[in-house]
Amino acid sequence: MVSRARAIRLIVSKELLDMVRDRRTMLTALVLPLLAFPLLFGVMGYLSNPTANPSPVFVVDLDGGGTYSTMLTNDLQETSGLSLSVVTSGNATAQVQGGSYDVGMVIPAGFSSTIGEGGQVNLTLYYEQTNGRALQGVSIMDGVIASISQQVSSSRLSALGVTDAELNPIGVVASQVGKSESASLLITADLFPSFLLYFTFLGAFYFMVDDVAGEKERRSLEALFTLPPTRATVFLGKYAVAFILAMVTTLLGLVGTVFSLGELHFGGSGAISLPPVLYLEVVALIAPAALSMCALGFCVSTFAKNTREAQQYLSPLFLVFFLPLYFTFSLPASQLSQYAPIPIVGFTLLIRDVVLGTATLGEVGAVVAVNLAFLAVLVWIGLRLLSSEKVILRSG
Repeated sequence: MVSRARAIRLIVSKELLDMVRDRRTMLTALVLPLLAFPLLFGVMGYLSNPTANPSPVFVVDLDGGGTYSTMLTNDLQETSGLSLSVVTSGNATAQVQGGSYDVGMVIPAGFSSTIGEGGQVNLTLYYEQTNGRALQGVSIMDGVIASISQQVSSSRLSALGVTDAELNPIGVVASQVGKSESASLLITADLFPSFLLYFTFLGAFYFMVDDVAGEKERRSLEALFTLPPTRATVFLGKYAVAFILAMVTTLLGLVGTVFSLGELHFGGSGAISLPPVLYLEVVALIAPAALSMCALGFCVSTFAKNTREAQQYLSPLFLVFFLPLYFTFSLPASQLSQYAPIPIVGFTLLIRDVVLGTATLGEVGAVVAVNLAFLAVLVWIGLRLLSSEKVILRSG
């Protein structure tokens, strides 16, 4: 009599062999995770890094090298995030419309003399609103122009004997509460967990779709049940393979993350680097999430009549992993932890807090406890479905 452990190993070996022959499963479980995160964070990091990807600016200086126009162009050239081309004549609008430059600026004739005489001069900026890099460039230029304008204003006020306090009797000081984090780390903490869980589920997706529903189509499930191993043993063997695939995808995704996060910059902040122990914590949290996802996939595949129906049932679950983004972008951080115990989805919020270093033992305990209970229910449902001849004989 074959022991249960040996029977499970035989089923796992058989499923792994079938999996190796399935190119879709191999692609989604092994290749995509290694490529997706470097592409996601690498491309995003390059596009958001003002040093590596500065906004090209076309400046037409009609002032003839005046004092203030020279000050302005020098400050713009020394500002990170801009790549300036200064000419004395040209069509700034045509340069922007033609795509050669993100932003065009015209410094009118008499710019320096008008300012020196106490007058006001308007600078015209040309850009396309649909160009995100142009919007970033305009924002940077606004800051430089505002700084020079403030210097001129302070100089004029001093000459007239007017102080800043007399002009602005009420000031505003913005004071940040709580832990200060870079923009890059905050955005990573929001996006990274959702994408990681997405690919964890994707790694085992095609195997789960084909797990039982595919055997129904091929008429091989009945033959499998005639063998000595019990249906619970068959369940454990197939379930183990789905879990292995999900975790392999997770580990490969984390490997890709290690090599790509260093390229991520937002808001002029430096690149981020996560401590190695954090990756171990993430793996420890992903494991129960993967167990629940695989159990859910097994239930759906067992209930479905064929692979097409199983895919239709499982595909909407991909959207669930990005629902927490609505919470993170709309609610204060102090209110996010109350949503963490939501089965499967809550792991996204918990991993976010772990990345930011704000997770508490209470939050971790609540998430794990709720999801273990949810996992127990899914395993029980999966075993009941697999034991039901009415469900197993559903085909089409």
